[in-house]
Amino acid sequence: MNATPSPVEEVENPVSRTVLALMALAVGLLSAACDAPGPSMAQLLEAYDMALLELQANPNVDLTQFEERYVWPFVPGARSNAPLALQFAAARYVLGTEVLRPSSNQRARIAALKFPYDAASLGTDAAYYQRTIELLEQRRLSVTQAFQIVDQLLRQRLAR
Repeated sequence: MNATPSPVEEVENPVSRTVLALMALAVGLLSAACDAPGPSMAQLLEAYDMALLELQANPNVDLTQFEERYVWPFVPGARSNAPLALQFAAARYVLGTEVLRPSSNQRARIAALKFPYDAASLGTDAAYYQRTIELLEQRRLSVTQAFQIVDQLLRQRLAR
């Protein structure tokens, strides 16, 4: 019995499905920015994690558009008004990409993760995060160690 293939099965490149799913979640981000109902923090974290899993499975995947629209605006260096947990999540995503596929402009990507002001004014978590990024820049921490620290900070922040 010949079953008609679904449109998803007809996609030649399986990466396309993941990128489409990421972009669909990103559209929710855009609607949230316009005060329309949008994704929850859990959905945003899921999008970042999905992208990291895709990058791990397929190092050649191009997530540039996703990052430009839905990651970089939320990293601490972007002066975002986003909740600190979302800023940590975006930074964790960037560090994760550097663990999986170090970029030629790694130093610039890491520098963009720093708060452009005194992080201590945001509390202990932000100060600890800032010190982690500084140690990473000084090469006293590896990218993997920084990822683990930021991941722990994010988990603590979300548990509150």
